[in-house]
Amino acid sequence: MVNKVSNNVSVINGTTNAVVSTVSVGTCPKEVAFDSANGYVYVTNSASNSVSVINGTTNKLVTSVTVGTRPCGVAFDSANGYVYVTNLDSKNVSVINGTTNKLVTSVTVGINPMGVTLDTFNGNVYVVNDQSGSLSIIPTIYHPVSKYTITFSESGLPSGTSWSTTFNGTTNSSTTGLITFTSINGSYSYNISSIAGYTISPLSGSVNVEGKNVTVNITFTHVKVTVSKYTITFSESGLPSGTSWSTTFNGTTNSSTTGLITFTSINGSYSYNISSIAGYTISPLSGSVNVEGKNVTVNITFTHVKVTVSKYTITFSESGLPSGTSWSVTLNGTKESSTTDTISFSEPNGSYSYSVSNVTGYSVSTVSGSIIVSGNSYLKDVTFNATSNIKNSSSGISNIELYGIVGGTIAIGAIGVAAVLVFLWKKR
Repeated sequence: MVNKVSNNVSVINGTTNAVVSTVSVGTCPKEVAFDSANGYVYVTNSASNSVSVINGTTNKLVTSVTVGTRPCGVAFDSANGYVYVTNLDSKNVSVINGTTNKLVTSVTVGINPMGVTLDTFNGNVYVVNDQSGSLSIIPTIYHPVSKYTITFSESGLPSGTSWSTTFNGTTNSSTTGLITFTSINGSYSYNISSIAGYTISPLSGSVNVEGKNVTVNITFTHVKVTVSKYTITFSESGLPSGTSWSTTFNGTTNSSTTGLITFTSINGSYSYNISSIAGYTISPLSGSVNVEGKNVTVNITFTHVKVTVSKYTITFSESGLPSGTSWSVTLNGTKESSTTDTISFSEPNGSYSYSVSNVTGYSVSTVSGSIIVSGNSYLKDVTFNATSNIKNSSSGISNIELYGIVGGTIAIGAIGVAAVLVFLWKKR
């Protein structure tokens, strides 16, 4: 509410209808209008030929704009952001830029212009001229709002890198070196979006648009980031010296014949697994390692497990040899002899070669071969067959020789008997 006598404006709380503040303005304040774009209140001061601009949020005087003589009516055009003020004695309308609060122009109208209003449908401003009995119509195109280009030009980024700028609440992005906006006169804030590995200068600030295009230079500077790496050590105990063992850490496998296996990595959580070794249990066999700004040691314990290997009897059973005759079998490189009819070995599961030694005067059914032991005892029959040239143990000659001698003796005897018979027959 304007107060002509006290030259101020009373601010009233619309809920309580109580005065919350009083703002001093010019002499003889007349009319008031509200700028919805910037939240400012414009008050015409008819005796001081000015318009007071009040911040509607803080209820503080922002500035005073000099206009024509005896300003009276006031209206705000939300389409172009301009404020229109009728001046009774100077017979014109002052046009104020609501963004800069600067006088843009003056439009001549009829005599003693008083009231002013805006047709939001067609964009025309209507002015009532009291003494000339006329209505002046001012098209807003008469004073178009000029827009200017605000260009943000970057340097320092690799070609094709996407970057972004937020200007007056609007964000634009580009993969070139330029980002542009358009705006009317005014002061606007901006902010450059951060990019990993780069510092930005300036990162933010404000741009004043004052009747011309504006270029803001933005510099990106690459920052070499040093990522610290830490040592992850796996320390084993329980293995014989020189035993090879392996650890897989984060997909990489390292081996060692010492008690230590090491990896290097940056901060993070990583899985690991210890490769198994026959005859040993491992604790822990697997797990995860958290690297948090320092080296890490993981202790691994190998515990020997005594393994009992089952053995099975392999028996070679001979037939054909006289009782008490010595004979031998070699199995898998081990030779055993016996004067009985069996020779036995004890072996675990597996495949084994064997051979039967010769015995003079005898042939063997199976001289050599292989045996597969698979969870059970094994019996192999060996047959010896006497050969024909075995010598008589008492005379020292072979059976063939003995048979020849006997046969010859019988033949000679037969011949002798025949001769005697012939001789006796002739004497008759």
